Amino acid sequence: MYTAIDAQILVAECERIIALDLCIMLARLGYKSVESAYSVEEAFQKLNQRKPDVLIIDEMIDGVSGGNEFGRAVMEKYKIPVMLLSDTVHMGHRAARSGKFRVVTKPFGEREIDRSLRSILLKKTACS
Repeated sequence: MYTAIDAQILVAECERIIALDLCIMLARLGYKSVESAYSVEEAFQKLNQRKPDVLIIDEMIDGVSGGNEFGRAVMEKYKIPVMLLSDTVHMGHRAARSGKFRVVTKPFGEREIDRSLRSILLKKTACS
């Protein structure tokens, strides 16, 4: 079993400033292993290199709403939980209702990200 701060996190966000801000936020919260990917293709490559404990993905990665589909594929193939970052409450609620994703709506704060990650990791640990 690992603690939350030992978790390996992959952030897939095409807006580099948001990805950087999120990585800094996670480091400030004590998470030690955080990597970024700026496209679905790059995220897929990093998933194949190292299996992270959690994928945080933007719903609009690559400028289209491919985050939902990619997140589902990751959950099915790699058995990795996904946190979906959504620009709109409506889209986020729709994804959350599917029961597959933990959804965080932009703009988000440290407390919201930390609470969501800890919840995902706690659930993952309980299911292991």
